[in-house]
Amino acid sequence: MNRVTYIVYTAVIGLVFLGCRPEEPEILDFSDIVAESENYPEGDAPEANDNEIDSTKAIKELFNLNGIQVSELTFVEERLFPDRFGPKNIEKYKLAIGEDSILYCKWRYKDSAKVMNALYNWIDCFGENCKSIYVNESKNMQRNPLKIMVSDTTLVFIEALESLDFKEWDAFHESLGYKNDWNLIIEQRKSGRAKWFMYRNEEKIPFEE
Repeated sequence: MNRVTYIVYTAVIGLVFLGCRPEEPEILDFSDIVAESENYPEGDAPEANDNEIDSTKAIKELFNLNGIQVSELTFVEERLFPDRFGPKNIEKYKLAIGEDSILYCKWRYKDSAKVMNALYNWIDCFGENCKSIYVNESKNMQRNPLKIMVSDTTLVFIEALESLDFKEWDAFHESLGYKNDWNLIIEQRKSGRAKWFMYRNEEKIPFEE
């Protein structure tokens, strides 16, 4: 085989090899993925949230004008468990209130089936230690104080490092139009046990299944 023939032969083999090589998979950013559970089918990816259109100043004013005095506010980009279940809208903020730091998250879903699906899956494996929490169970869910509020379409999660004024947050949401609109409320003080509530005849009472 002469030199020219060898070069042509080598080039042809190389082209065949490249043509047969499988395409490399597209690398997707994790934020674009909405995980699907085999046991709990989840919804479509959420629409662009308010973080993209609302300024930090405007959101701070919303809290301040409705009874929550926020000195600093930052957007939270970290994905949390309820993000997976197809919310229509997500709000996640880190708030500086006095000497404490508060995580405030709100998810809005299409209907009550979706919001309850998100909640039940979340409390089935709650927090870093994946604790399984039963409905109305008086159990420590995590070390930090928390408040969870569930309406027909909305799920709210509030967590502090030190303490939460539960009545203050009830009043805040009432001022936003959620008065007596919660099907379930969970409150837990620091290192305490969860207490479950509901509304009946416009009165907040212990939860009844």
